[in-house]
Amino acid sequence: MNSCELHFGAPLAVAGLVEEPALSNRKQRCSCSWCHVQCCRIHAKRCPNMGQPWLLVRVAALLFIVAIRNTIALSDIFEEGKSDKEILDQLLLATRYDKRLLPPVRGRYAFLPKESLTVNVSVLLLSLASPDESSLKYEVEFLLQQQWYDPRLRYSNQSQYPYLNAIHHHSDIWLPDTYFIMHGDFKDPLIPVHFSLKIYRNGSVTYLMRRHLILSCQGSLNIFPFDDPKCTFSMESISYEMTSMRYVWKNDEDVLRKSPSLTTLNAYLIANATLQCPTKSIWRGNYSCLRVELMFTRDRAFYFTTVFIPGIILVTSSFITFWLEWNAVPARVMIACWSSSASITLEGSGPCTTSFIGQGRILSLRYYSRQSVGGQKARFYSSK
Repeated sequence: MNSCELHFGAPLAVAGLVEEPALSNRKQRCSCSWCHVQCCRIHAKRCPNMGQPWLLVRVAALLFIVAIRNTIALSDIFEEGKSDKEILDQLLLATRYDKRLLPPVRGRYAFLPKESLTVNVSVLLLSLASPDESSLKYEVEFLLQQQWYDPRLRYSNQSQYPYLNAIHHHSDIWLPDTYFIMHGDFKDPLIPVHFSLKIYRNGSVTYLMRRHLILSCQGSLNIFPFDDPKCTFSMESISYEMTSMRYVWKNDEDVLRKSPSLTTLNAYLIANATLQCPTKSIWRGNYSCLRVELMFTRDRAFYFTTVFIPGIILVTSSFITFWLEWNAVPARVMIACWSSSASITLEGSGPCTTSFIGQGRILSLRYYSRQSVGGQKARFYSSK
C-alpha cells in the first residue's frame, strides 16, 4: 500500500476522487507527495499549508497562458502579410512603448548594474564649398548616421520585411537629442527635413539625416594666403549625461568618410579627424560629445597668378621709367597703356585681387600718368 492508501485507506482515483468509506480514515494532515494536490482538492480544510501555494501555482499558470497567447497573437500579426505600418502601430502601442524613456540596457549579467545606452555615429561628406578664395566661411554638407539598440522594437523573424520604414512614425519613437556646437549656422531648418528611419528585426534602429552647416573657420591673417583654415564642430546630447547615454564613432573611425560623388567649390580639404571631446566637468553635468576637425588650404597658384606676379610686374614697370630718357615718349606711353590695360583686366580676376593689391595698383597708375604727362610737357617745352 502506498502513502496515499495509508492516508485515505484506498487508492485515489484517476480523477482525484476517493471512496466514501476511506473518508473516515483520513488523517488531519496529508503528507503525500504526488497525490498531495489531489488530496487537498478534496480536503482543502485538512491541508492548510497547501492553500496559498496552490493559489500561486494557479496564478502563475494563468499568466503563462496569457503570455503565450499574446506571443502567438503578435506573431500572427507579423506572419499574415500585414504592412510595415500595421506592424509599427502594434509595436508602438502606448501600453507597451513609451517614447519618453531611454531604450532599456542591461549589463552582461543580471546582477550587474544598468549600463549606458551606446549610440554609434558616422559622418559621410557630400559637398564642401566656400564663397571665394579669401573667405573663412565654409559650407559643409554631410549625412549623419546614428545607430542604437532598442529591445522594445524587436519583431518576429518570420515577417516578410527585413526592416521597417518608420519615417512616418518619426514622432512616436525615441530618438537621440543630438545638437551641434559650432561657430556658424544651419543652412537648412533646425528640424531635419531629409531623413531616414529604419527598424530592424533584432531591435536595431538606424537614423540617417542630412545636415548643411555654414562654419566660420579659424585662419591666420599674418601669413595669408599661406595659412590653412581650420573648421571644427561638435555633437553632444542635450538631455542625457554619460551615465545614461554615450556617443561613439562607429567602428572607431578616425577620419570622416567621403562620398564617391563628393563635390568641392573653392574648398580644398587636406585633412580631417574624428575625436572624442576632452572630458571636462561643467555646471550642468558631464555629457557625451564627439568632435570633428576639418583642415583646409588655399589655392596658392591662384594667388601667384592673380596677385603676386601682376603686383611684381606693376611695381617693376613703375621703376623702369627712372631709366628711360626724359624725352622717350613712345616708351612711356607704351608702359602707361600696358599698365592701365593690365590693371583693368586683372581687376575682375577675383574679389581678393582688389582687396589685396588694389591700393598699390592705384598708386602705380597715378605714377604712370604723372610720368607720361611730365614727359609730354618736357617734349612740348623743348620743341619751343
